[in-house]
Formats: sequence, structure tokens, C-alpha cells
Amino acid sequence: MNKTMNIEEVIQFAIEQEDQSVEIYTELLEKAKTPQAKEVFGDFVNIEKAHAVKLSKFKNEIIEEKKDRKIVDLKISDYQIDRDMNANLDYRDILIIAAKREDKTRKLYEDMAKEYSDDKELYDLFKYLADEEAQHKHDVEVMYDEDMADN
Repeated sequence: MNKTMNIEEVIQFAIEQEDQSVEIYTELLEKAKTPQAKEVFGDFVNIEKAHAVKLSKFKNEIIEEKKDRKIVDLKISDYQIDRDMNANLDYRDILIIAAKREDKTRKLYEDMAKEYSDDKELYDLFKYLADEEAQHKHDVEVMYDEDMADN
């Protein structure tokens, strides 16, 4: 991505990131062995598709209404080793893969916000996208934590 992009190009870039997540989660869905794992990856595919739709309908008002929200990073996946997507994955492995993917995308958007800090509209868009990914990571880590508590 280069610094000459306008808001429409940035949104298209973000949509492409969501599409990549759909591809990854679809691949993992196809490899999943358990019904629970298949359900989780199916849900992730649908969530990422919904994100792409939301971005395609993006309006600046969305940024303003969600500005300055605080998202707690549970850091559960931060200290987990990467999982091999070709391995026989259990439910917790799936959640770690998803959390790490969301975190990498969050970091990408945070870096882009820094890159575009001189353009308020683009800066706000990237901060919004980073917050969305942080929320997704949080949600997945809550699922992981709840599963650990149940077992």
C-alpha cells in the first residue's frame, strides 16, 4: 500500500484484507475434523464476509460514533505458539489461529494509521479498522477463555 491512496482505495484495501481472512477461514473450515471446529470456522467466514459488506457501505459517521472506545486485550493468543493450519486442529487451536489473524490485521491497520497521520480522514478510518480488529480478537479470546473454564 502506498501513501498516495485516497479513501476509496483504502477501503478497497481493507475489503481485500477481509477477503483474505475469508479465504484462510474457508481453508480451515474445509480441513476441520470436528463439528464444533466446522461451526466456528463457518461463523468466522460469515463474520469476515459481513465486515467486507460493511466496508463497502462505509460512511464516515461510523468512525465518529465508535471513536475512543476502550477494548481490553486479554493477550491470551499473544503467548501461544503459532498453529499449523495443516495439522489436526481442535477447537482451541482454531480460536488461537483466529485471534492471531485478527491481531495481525489490527497491527497492519495501526501501522497504516501512523503512515497516514497527516490525513485526518484516513487516519480515523485506519484507527476505526484497527479497533474493529481488536474487538474481534477480544471476542475470540473470550471464547477461548470460556472454553478453558468449562473444561
